[in-house]
Amino acid sequence: ASPLLADYLAFLQLARRYDQQQEMLRRRLEQAAEERGEQVAPPPKIQEQLKGFLDYLNVLTRLGQDGGDNRRQGTEENSEEEPDIIRVMTVHASKGLEFPVVYLPGLIQRNFPLQAHANPAPTPVGMVPTGSEGKAAHESGESCLFYVGVTRARDHLVLSYSERNGKQKARVTAYLDALLAGLPPERITRLQWQGMIEETSDLDEQDDDRPISLPSTQPSKDFLDTVKPSTLKISAIEGYQRCPRQYLYGTIYGFRSEEDAYQLFWQATHNTLETLQKHLAGSDGQEANSPTVEDAQNIYSQHWQELGGPALPFAAVYERHGHEVAMLIHSKLLESRDTNWKLRHDVTVEAAGKTIHLTVDRVEAAIAGKPGGTPARFVRARFAKRKEKPSIGTRELLYAQAYRQFHTGQNLELHFHNLSTGEIFPITLTAKKEQSLYDDLELSIQGLERNEFPAKPDSFLCPTCPFFFICPA
Repeated sequence: ASPLLADYLAFLQLARRYDQQQEMLRRRLEQAAEERGEQVAPPPKIQEQLKGFLDYLNVLTRLGQDGGDNRRQGTEENSEEEPDIIRVMTVHASKGLEFPVVYLPGLIQRNFPLQAHANPAPTPVGMVPTGSEGKAAHESGESCLFYVGVTRARDHLVLSYSERNGKQKARVTAYLDALLAGLPPERITRLQWQGMIEETSDLDEQDDDRPISLPSTQPSKDFLDTVKPSTLKISAIEGYQRCPRQYLYGTIYGFRSEEDAYQLFWQATHNTLETLQKHLAGSDGQEANSPTVEDAQNIYSQHWQELGGPALPFAAVYERHGHEVAMLIHSKLLESRDTNWKLRHDVTVEAAGKTIHLTVDRVEAAIAGKPGGTPARFVRARFAKRKEKPSIGTRELLYAQAYRQFHTGQNLELHFHNLSTGEIFPITLTAKKEQSLYDDLELSIQGLERNEFPAKPDSFLCPTCPFFFICPA
């Protein structure tokens, strides 16, 4: 009975609000008619009033505004709480709506107001009124848009800005100063984020310089001790170096994003290489029994379909490039019949006082018993543009450490295999570069041990992060 009563009370609240609005409208119309000396129109018939009320309910339902606060006031005795809803929309889409709390982020110059750009196709002269285009019109439009945004709030308005925009300094929008200048201090609350700790202070409490500390977003030590991986892997270190906050979400909290087409493309290519290697090993060196280029491409298509690749965006492009890669891999395997390929070789490396688990993409070594074999070499396999120089990072550093660990006394043999073009380049590690990478590795491990997970805001990389919308940075 409680839900039914709540619905009935909410309906009465809406009807009362509609009657009040209609009464105010009728008074204004009557006053305007009297000022013009016109006869006041008779009130609408009950059928027209009912139709207007039903239209009013229909509009509220479509906009999702069903008098939520009034309904909660009428059901204070009801123990069941109404679910809270967060709506994400543009300022343009919010026109005509009203919400208890409105949050406007990113209030920095060149963002709000948006920086004006030159019009590549200007409107012919005389087609639009004077002043409706150009810098003045742009600034006027942006200020109107800001007014629309701040007037959508009924109870609380939260305005947010950052002192940095990626790697660049940022300045607060001039709109914010203009808004605050017209408000009394008791209506303003300032809150500042500093790293992992938030601090807040009211303007009317400036005499007290002790800020109120809000709870930190840092997970507890007991939680970290429970979920932290027991082994240290190179993928975790690379993820932490890329962004400690992203590492926290993906590795500690275990948030997972859906596999995209590129990940499945890489997996299908690796499976194709493994299958081709097995087929060539079973051919006993006889060319007649070896798989052809067409066989290699069919093998790739089979793996691509098994992984669900055809259902993903740009599937045809990935499959076409996969056939090109399969042809190059097939040719490379035939050229390397005298070399033993060990794919995805797992090793452990002692570095920076820790045991790190590392997977070497490919270890090439001469077949045992065959004279004149080439020395063993570690190969890093990736996709890249033609003649693109291989990037050198922590993984290449650990490749070098592992090579020296397992091939003592031999010259370092590190190579980069561009699977997209078939090119192979040597990876050169200078002593200075190696020391720099080692220092970065030590800092990363220390950060992991201290459970430090600060965000690394970047205006170009952050929008591509799967956790972009939940990251406080």
